[in-house]
Amino acid sequence: MQARRLIDQAQNDQVQGGSVSMGTRIGESILHAARTATAMHVALLGGNPATTSGQEGRKQ
Repeated sequence: MQARRLIDQAQNDQVQGGSVSMGTRIGESILHAARTATAMHVALLGGNPATTSGQEGRKQ
């Protein structure tokens, strides 16, 4: 639903001669979502979000 609003807003900006393109708006939204997910991952699980399953410290 938010993506639809972003697309509508971007199209309105284009009609009004705005300099922000729809692709930029969508890209910013995706980056924001990724940063939020990364921050939540770190807050909930701790450690490095680049590692998987929190198994980096397990001995073989």
